[in-house]
Amino acid sequence: YSAQYAITRDDLDALAAAIAQLRDTVETLCLERLEALKQDAEG
Repeated sequence: YSAQYAITRDDLDALAAAIAQLRDTVETLCLERLEALKQDAEG
């Protein structure tokens, strides 16, 4: 860690975009998995 280290607004914007994309991907995968489990449970 350096006391001179600074996070810029551009860094934060890039992180926010990456986090939003990750969130969307995780949501899609979870919904697909839940649907598959539902289909398996229904036979």
